[in-house]
Amino acid sequence: MPKVSVIIPIYGVEKYIERCARSLFEQTLDDIEYLFIDDVTPDKSIDILKQVLVEYPFRKKQVVIHRMDTNSGQAAVRKWGIQNATGDFVIHCDSDDWIDVDMYRVMYEKAIREEADVVVCDFNYTDGISYKRKVKACFSDSCDEFVLDMLYQKISWAVWNKLIRKELCSSVKVFPLYAMGEDMVTTIQIILSCEKISYVENAYYNYYFNPNSIMNTLTREQCMNKYLQLKGNTELLLPLLKNSFTGICYRKIEKVLRYNKTIPLLTYIYEKNFFILWKSEMKSCYSLIFDCNVKKIFKLMYVLVMLRIYPLYKCWK
Repeated sequence: MPKVSVIIPIYGVEKYIERCARSLFEQTLDDIEYLFIDDVTPDKSIDILKQVLVEYPFRKKQVVIHRMDTNSGQAAVRKWGIQNATGDFVIHCDSDDWIDVDMYRVMYEKAIREEADVVVCDFNYTDGISYKRKVKACFSDSCDEFVLDMLYQKISWAVWNKLIRKELCSSVKVFPLYAMGEDMVTTIQIILSCEKISYVENAYYNYYFNPNSIMNTLTREQCMNKYLQLKGNTELLLPLLKNSFTGICYRKIEKVLRYNKTIPLLTYIYEKNFFILWKSEMKSCYSLIFDCNVKKIFKLMYVLVMLRIYPLYKCWK
């Protein structure tokens, strides 16, 4: 049984897969299982991956390349990976990102030494040329506080900087249905079932942000679709949170998640139909302004939009 299983979805990443694969194959932890999952990619990503693998013959027996029957989306791909991983611990890696060569060794050794269920590390937010900033990934070793910090977006709920004990993956009873917010649904269920979190204060993961990507030039239809996906995944998560947080705490969380899912609407908030939809979700959430855990930038966005001060909102944005 390998020490760590790495789950890597593959779709449309022929420009980046070599960089990612090399960083994975050069890990200083030897005993690793790599699950590369081809989501019926239309490009040469898999061919490039196989060419890189030739240069790392000692990794060949550790690599599984699985092809989905149909293009299923990242949520379904990661679900397959979790269900088929055989390692003591599981972690994810996006195929357009890359990692430090010591990442998995350091995190695994930390997990064993401290008997942790989850180990978290910092990450870099980068455009691939210069690092934009280092992002701190943990402010508390309390599982409940860690969940709250994720819900309030003080820390990332991404799966790729969290090494998870394989047995804990069985705590994921509800799998996300959509791409937007899928990490949120999975990670929060895992942390709610976690007994001990350990933290490595080093940025071992490099999250690639392409400033020219389609994510920054979204159409109206794409923004609406992202809202609907976030809405769907949020509705999956709320009943689970209601069982863990009660009273005032849960009501605050529910409002924060309601706000989070409406963020894709803000791109076209000056248009009547987008504003009406946003307001229908947010009209009863004015108390967010007084919640000390909500980021100031979110409060400002809320006020500008609710007052329909669109010129100021657009200039600020």
